[in-house]
Amino acid sequence: MRKQPERSIRPFARTAVARPASRPRMGRAATDAKLAEERSLVLSRHGVSRETVEKLDAYVELLRTWQTRINLISPSTIPEIWTRHLEDGLWLSHLARNATRWVDLGSGAGFPGLVLATTLCGREGAEMHLVESNAKKAAFLRTVIRELSLPAEVHVERIEDCGEIIGGAEAVSARALASLDEL
Repeated sequence: MRKQPERSIRPFARTAVARPASRPRMGRAATDAKLAEERSLVLSRHGVSRETVEKLDAYVELLRTWQTRINLISPSTIPEIWTRHLEDGLWLSHLARNATRWVDLGSGAGFPGLVLATTLCGREGAEMHLVESNAKKAAFLRTVIRELSLPAEVHVERIEDCGEIIGGAEAVSARALASLDEL
């Protein structure tokens, strides 16, 4: 009987890939302090109502709670939620001030769609349509909409299948989704 050569899994092993060093995680107190600093900075740049600020604060807390269960944003960006994530939506609300029917493609954690929805509260006929194919993220979006009473609706489908939703929009947003040419 012929002896089988010894097999090595080495040829199939992946080679180590050098990854950039991640930022060290902050403790809860340091994160809260950084969030407060960032919040003040963002709110000083945007004239938003007290009601909108309350909704944005509640949104941040819901995001932090859900982040412990599902990956909504990179954990290293939590201390910078206000400047890195929320502020984009606030800038967009200034740029398309008159738009009342919005569609946010690939909504994920709700940036900028949910932020825009908070600025649309109380506006006659305002609607935000959030398109997200991931069911877990869609559940988060629905929770925020329900708890904050936002004028928004979640569509759990792929972007390719939502032409009817997009067709009636006055403004469309898509953050970190694809290049403008692809969209």
